[in-house]
Amino acid sequence: MNVDFRKNRSYTITEIGLNVHTFLRKNSLSISLLLLLIILISAWRFPSVTSILAVSLLLFSIAIAISSILEKHEATPPEEMRRKIAKDIIILMVSIIVAVTVGGIVGQFVGIHAQGYARIHWPGLDMTAGLLAAVLAAFVTGFFIRRGILKATRS
Repeated sequence: MNVDFRKNRSYTITEIGLNVHTFLRKNSLSISLLLLLIILISAWRFPSVTSILAVSLLLFSIAIAISSILEKHEATPPEEMRRKIAKDIIILMVSIIVAVTVGGIVGQFVGIHAQGYARIHWPGLDMTAGLLAAVLAAFVTGFFIRRGILKATRS
């Protein structure tokens, strides 16, 4: 459904909601990467704002995931819809908690070792190397955990 806002007429909430949903679906990766970049910059310049931005990125990701779950179950019969949506949302929340927890543990472990290695070979860059290694390890771990959970739920 394409809605042209240049015409002079009133629009329903559904039409506006569909446009916002379409915009978020098309640009969710760009918005997420932009929020991540803002979080990294704010960690350097404004450390007190970083946690608020990180929570907003997490909530944005959850909102996109829940909207895709609701969209997936539009054609489901009403008597089964509530149960299937609840199951998918519970799986989403559990997978996020597991991915964040294990990713944090692995990221901390890798970051400590990368910082120790960098302290010996590149003095002065030890904090940067530790931080980058920790972030990369946490993202990779979270990605693989999420991917494994998604494969387990499909079968």
